[in-house]
Amino acid sequence: MSGVEEQTAGTGERRRSRGGAEARRAARTQLKIEQLPYIVRKIPLVTVLDEEGLSIIERNADTILQETGIEFRDEPEALKLWQQNGADVKGTRIRFPRGLCRTLIQKTAPREYIQYARNPDRKAGIAEFDRALMGHIGFAISNAARSLVLGATLARFTKVPEVGPTARYFQHVNRYSASFALATDIAMLALGGYLKKKETLSARLGDVLSAMYLASMVLKHHDNQGREAADLPLVEWACRSLLYQAQEQLHLFLRNFPNRPLAAFMRLLIFPRGLTYFPPSDRLGRDIADLIMNPSAARERLTQHIYKTWAANNPLGLLQEALTLSAAAESLEKRIRVDGVKTGRVTALDLPGQITEALQLGILNEAEAAALRDYDAKVSNLINVDDFAPQELCAGIGAGGSPDS
Repeated sequence: MSGVEEQTAGTGERRRSRGGAEARRAARTQLKIEQLPYIVRKIPLVTVLDEEGLSIIERNADTILQETGIEFRDEPEALKLWQQNGADVKGTRIRFPRGLCRTLIQKTAPREYIQYARNPDRKAGIAEFDRALMGHIGFAISNAARSLVLGATLARFTKVPEVGPTARYFQHVNRYSASFALATDIAMLALGGYLKKKETLSARLGDVLSAMYLASMVLKHHDNQGREAADLPLVEWACRSLLYQAQEQLHLFLRNFPNRPLAAFMRLLIFPRGLTYFPPSDRLGRDIADLIMNPSAARERLTQHIYKTWAANNPLGLLQEALTLSAAAESLEKRIRVDGVKTGRVTALDLPGQITEALQLGILNEAEAAALRDYDAKVSNLINVDDFAPQELCAGIGAGGSPDS
């Protein structure tokens, strides 16, 4: 076959294949898809109860009020008032005889009332609405300006109470309050009711509000306790952790905001210098640990409302006892480590074994060994967790050690 014939044959095959594809495409487009008819709702949206239904509700309510009653705690005047009006008062429980509530309502409630508009003058009402709307718009603009200025200056020039070293935390709370108000205003304006469906966005705004609230409570509590200088590490750690959390939640809110140009605009107003707040340092964490582990007035203030009395079933009381013994136990452990372990005289790896060897070598006396054993027992009781035998962790193994059927 010549080259011209081969080319002609190939062209014909391509045309036939293209024609087949067009036929299949036409067949697909001509398919008729039958759709089920829409379900027509025949149930009314609101069904008004008739007199019989209302009577059933009232009768059941009277039964609950007469047989179960209502608790009125720390309200002696209410108990006296109900007793004077025919109720059965026993302790803090009040039971209402059947029909008493209807009688009191019929006796005291007005039979008719007039509902007045806030302002019967339409023009004056519209003017009041315009003033309220413009006031809210002005408030939103002021929040935007405050957020930008406080973010650019790191809130160094905002006025706060004269509270000494904690003044900077008050300033940062002011800054994130303005940023939070700005973010919520723009989110409501842009998303409206859809913000409720974007649960992660609204949850992050809630986290920001919670962090600022808790930081304010820390500062208020520190002020109520007399602004003790020894408590400043605790205040710094709490405020830094909470304000850092507020910053990060605002950052995640902006990263996931669906309107990206609006998110970029908010980021410019909220973080004009980027993310500038940092969590507490490790050194501050060590200072906190020393403050809590060693007996001090700061630790007593921190735990003053905690039930820390020693008892067998009170872990916090056991922790308090162990912390009290830790100061003396630390020096004894150091003596074992320096005079025994480092010199090679004490070879045991566990503390009970080291105590026994140190007692035999004269590094510890009987009283010191007993005190250290008591401390070790309390610490072990605190840190021990549930222990299971290997066969208890194997799935499908019965009590007899054989696989279950």
